[in-house]
Amino acid sequence: MRYFRLFKTLIKFGFIRATAYPPSFFAAIIGKVLRIGLTLVFFQAIYLHTSILAGWNYSDILVLTASYFTVEAVIITTFHRNLMFWLPARLQDGSFDFFLTKPISPLFQTSFKIIDAFDITASSTSVILLWWYIFSKQIITPSFLEIGVFLILSAIAVIFVFSLLLIIASASFWTITATGTGRLFESVFRAARFPGDIFKGPARIALLYIVPVGLVVSAPADVLLGKFVWSHISFLIIFTAILSFTAFRFWNYALRHYSSASS
Repeated sequence: MRYFRLFKTLIKFGFIRATAYPPSFFAAIIGKVLRIGLTLVFFQAIYLHTSILAGWNYSDILVLTASYFTVEAVIITTFHRNLMFWLPARLQDGSFDFFLTKPISPLFQTSFKIIDAFDITASSTSVILLWWYIFSKQIITPSFLEIGVFLILSAIAVIFVFSLLLIIASASFWTITATGTGRLFESVFRAARFPGDIFKGPARIALLYIVPVGLVVSAPADVLLGKFVWSHISFLIIFTAILSFTAFRFWNYALRHYSSASS
């Protein structure tokens, strides 16, 4: 409960910071809505020339897109920028040292210090509208079991991304910067917008089995579409469990060997 109250306070500060400049705040919201809209237009342009893409029709793609932006919204509003961009900056200017003096977990502070209110407002609004459209048009009619499994797999997807970014961020204690790797991750993660079935050859092996970003969104979407691909679900759960264990161990190792910016 202590960390939950603290998290709510951080969200409040995020909104205060973001709304201090209303024109910028609303411009960011419009930009986010346009980004989701352009993604849908992109897929619509593809389906003007084909009715099926690797076994996925346009209605299926809508569900996949909604799943992708739901997971992305959680990631970018909370820990993504904190781990990839703000942590390296704090290590450079020495402000990370203050985290170690507080009676709060350094990992919690590092991951959630700055909550992006722009994306909370814009992403949540866009995602809600997209899901509303999907359900109002009866594109899917999932059971309570399927919705429950979808939510669990979406949470696992968030844990997967958090663990991966935590490993990259922990390396910043030695490299001092991970921003380039952060940009690389953003580009790779965008592959999750597409069905995993479209990838072939080395790309399929890399995105489905080595770093399975091709599964983190398509697996939950498959469940809502009534397709329980148990091999994908099992692999994603096992991979995420191993990855999260490795990430926390690496973070603790990096923290033990941190000697502060003044050393």
